[in-house]
Amino acid sequence: MGAAVFLAAAVSWAIHGAGPVVQNDAMPCKACHATIFNSFAQTAHFKTSAEATARSVKGSFTEGRNLLRTRADGTYFKMEQRKGAF
Repeated sequence: MGAAVFLAAAVSWAIHGAGPVVQNDAMPCKACHATIFNSFAQTAHFKTSAEATARSVKGSFTEGRNLLRTRADGTYFKMEQRKGAF
Protein backbone atom coordinates (compact mmCIF):
# COMPACT_ATOMS: atom_id res chain seq x y z
CA MET A 1 0.00 0.00 0.00
CA GLY A 2 2.88 2.40 0.78
CA ALA A 3 4.23 2.08 -2.76
CA ALA A 4 0.80 3.04 -4.09
CA VAL A 5 0.86 6.24 -2.05
CA PHE A 6 4.34 7.16 -3.27
CA LEU A 7 3.35 6.41 -6.85
CA ALA A 8 0.21 8.53 -6.44
CA ALA A 9 2.32 11.38 -5.03
CA ALA A 10 4.75 11.15 -7.96
CA VAL A 11 1.91 11.15 -10.48
CA SER A 12 0.25 14.09 -8.72
CA TRP A 13 3.55 15.97 -8.78
CA ALA A 14 3.97 15.31 -12.50
CA ILE A 15 0.41 16.27 -13.40
CA HIS A 16 -0.22 19.15 -11.02
CA GLY A 17 3.32 20.43 -10.41
CA ALA A 18 2.68 20.13 -6.69
CA GLY A 19 5.39 20.62 -4.11
CA PRO A 20 6.25 18.08 -1.42
CA VAL A 21 3.26 16.13 -0.20
CA VAL A 22 2.38 17.11 3.34
CA GLN A 23 -0.91 16.48 5.04
CA ASN A 24 -2.57 19.74 3.97
CA ASP A 25 -1.33 19.46 0.37
CA ALA A 26 -2.51 15.85 0.16
CA MET A 27 -6.12 16.61 1.08
CA PRO A 28 -7.29 16.62 -2.57
CA CYS A 29 -5.97 13.04 -2.83
CA LYS A 30 -7.85 12.10 0.32
CA ALA A 31 -11.18 12.88 -1.35
CA CYS A 32 -10.80 9.93 -3.73
CA HIS A 33 -8.31 7.78 -1.82
CA ALA A 34 -9.44 8.15 1.80
CA THR A 35 -8.63 4.60 2.89
CA ILE A 36 -5.07 4.74 1.53
CA PHE A 37 -4.52 8.27 2.81
CA ASN A 38 -5.84 7.53 6.31
CA SER A 39 -3.78 4.34 6.55
CA PHE A 40 -0.57 6.04 5.41
CA ALA A 41 -1.17 9.04 7.71
CA GLN A 42 -0.78 6.65 10.67
CA THR A 43 2.65 5.33 9.64
CA ALA A 44 5.93 6.35 11.25
CA HIS A 45 7.22 7.40 7.80
CA PHE A 46 4.39 9.88 7.30
CA LYS A 47 4.78 11.30 10.80
CA THR A 48 8.58 11.64 10.63
CA SER A 49 8.38 13.18 7.16
CA ALA A 50 5.88 15.83 8.21
CA GLU A 51 6.77 19.49 8.39
CA ALA A 52 8.31 20.34 11.76
CA THR A 53 5.77 22.27 13.84
CA ALA A 54 5.06 22.63 17.54
CA ARG A 55 2.36 20.01 17.06
CA SER A 56 4.28 17.50 14.92
CA VAL A 57 7.52 17.48 16.94
CA LYS A 58 7.10 15.39 20.08
CA GLY A 59 9.90 16.99 22.03
CA SER A 60 10.76 20.06 24.02
CA PHE A 61 12.19 23.25 22.58
CA THR A 62 12.87 24.60 26.08
CA GLU A 63 16.57 25.35 26.64
CA GLY A 64 18.11 22.63 28.78
CA ARG A 65 15.42 20.12 27.78
CA ASN A 66 15.82 20.31 24.01
CA LEU A 67 18.46 17.64 23.35
CA LEU A 68 17.59 14.36 21.69
CA ARG A 69 20.44 11.98 22.40
CA THR A 70 21.19 8.94 20.26
CA ARG A 71 22.94 5.69 21.14
CA ALA A 72 26.08 6.89 19.35
CA ASP A 73 28.50 8.65 21.69
CA GLY A 74 28.50 12.41 21.10
CA THR A 75 25.70 12.29 18.53
CA TYR A 76 22.61 14.25 19.44
CA PHE A 77 20.06 16.64 17.99
CA LYS A 78 19.34 20.03 19.50
CA MET A 79 15.79 21.18 18.87
CA GLU A 80 15.46 24.91 18.36
CA GLN A 81 12.91 27.40 17.13
CA ARG A 82 14.29 30.32 15.12
CA LYS A 83 12.33 32.99 13.31
CA GLY A 84 9.14 30.96 13.65
CA ALA A 85 10.69 27.81 12.16
CA PHE A 86 11.64 24.61 13.98
